[in-house]
Order: sequence, then structure tokens, then C-alpha cells
Amino acid sequence: SGNRVVINPKSMNAGENLKGKVLAEIKVSPDGVGSFIRATRGSTYTSGPAISIIQEWLRRNRFNKAEDESVVVYEFNFLLGG
Repeated sequence: SGNRVVINPKSMNAGENLKGKVLAEIKVSPDGVGSFIRATRGSTYTSGPAISIIQEWLRRNRFNKAEDESVVVYEFNFLLGG
């Protein structure tokens, strides 16, 4: 949800045997840099390796630019499962 989109998304390296989802609340700066705030209700992970993977993904990806800072909820699905 929110009005920001990821520009040319790079893949997420799960590297772990994770299965589930994180509804991540992300603060996006006007120039498109995203920062993880927290996992929202409906997430199967709220801490640990899944959050670290999302934070690394945010370092490698940018959202579209806008005039103001935004807060968006972005859904991350981990499908590897073991």
C-alpha cells in the first residue's frame, strides 16, 4: 500500500530456509531510499533473519522519487521453506 513503487527491483537473496511473509512498514525518503520501520500485523516473521534480509534488500533497491517522505507497507513473501 502507499504511493511509492520500487524502480528496477533487484532480487532478494533469502539464503535461509524461510517460508512465510512480512508486511513491512517502510519509510521512503523523497529521493527513494527505503528504511525498515517494523513488521505489521499479518506478518509471520517480526524479527530475525527475515528482517535482516529485507533490510539488505532495501539497501540495494530504490523507490520512485517524490516531493515528500512516505510510509508504505510492502509485502515480502519467503517461499523457500525446508
